[in-house]
Amino acid sequence: MRFLVINLDRDADRLRYMFEELHKRGFKPERISAFLGTSIPDDLKPHFLTENGDIDSAMNKGEIGCYASHLYAMQQILAQEEDEPVCIMEDDLHFDSSFAHLPQIVTELPEDWEILRISNPAKAYYDTVKTWQGIGALVRYWRVPNTAGAYVMNKAGARKFLTYQILRKRPIDEDMRRPWEHGMESYGILPSPITNNIFDSSIDAIGGDRSLPARKRFADAGNHYGQEWRYRVRTFGLFGCLKAMLATLLFKTRYKKRSRH
Repeated sequence: MRFLVINLDRDADRLRYMFEELHKRGFKPERISAFLGTSIPDDLKPHFLTENGDIDSAMNKGEIGCYASHLYAMQQILAQEEDEPVCIMEDDLHFDSSFAHLPQIVTELPEDWEILRISNPAKAYYDTVKTWQGIGALVRYWRVPNTAGAYVMNKAGARKFLTYQILRKRPIDEDMRRPWEHGMESYGILPSPITNNIFDSSIDAIGGDRSLPARKRFADAGNHYGQEWRYRVRTFGLFGCLKAMLATLLFKTRYKKRSRH
């Protein structure tokens, strides 16, 4: 199993920290040099830029550099001779003790898995697929949380995400949380063995307005509600969908009550 760490050239301290943490757990990380803003390879430019080099979405330069860096890491998965699982990570992560069990977990995933989310705390209903004593549970999310801090992917998943559409109009975390669009068979681990964003954001430092909620900033990306509900019925079944909707409604009600106090 490979471990790829996405890291900007200027963030040497972050890289040192990540490599030390991974080496402690017996893993051999590799570095992926992150792209800064719109300085991205020519083959990735059609995903984000017009022929004149202008940004073709509501994303800012930092979000484009981050997204392109993840796509480049996925290209490295496809370039492998063998279908070896690859853990793609950003460089601002805290590791829980359960992270050391990740290679074991991957060997016991369902045959159809294509991406395993490992930095996504649950924010809504989820369905438990199996459990590991002292480690956690394998789940399928009703609403995939929007973070791309760390995940494991195989060749099938990388191929689907790289090719499902050309122009990308949302940040990487927003696109990856929509399996009904990219088609990856998505699973997660709870509790998450990783906490992300433990350092100040390099994306924010590059600049760009991120004040509006994602649903407003990226409204022109469109919503595929028909695809979304077909995916949910296929994944959870009709009874599971009803259960998830009720659980989500209860979650929102409890959250509003806590917010008032």
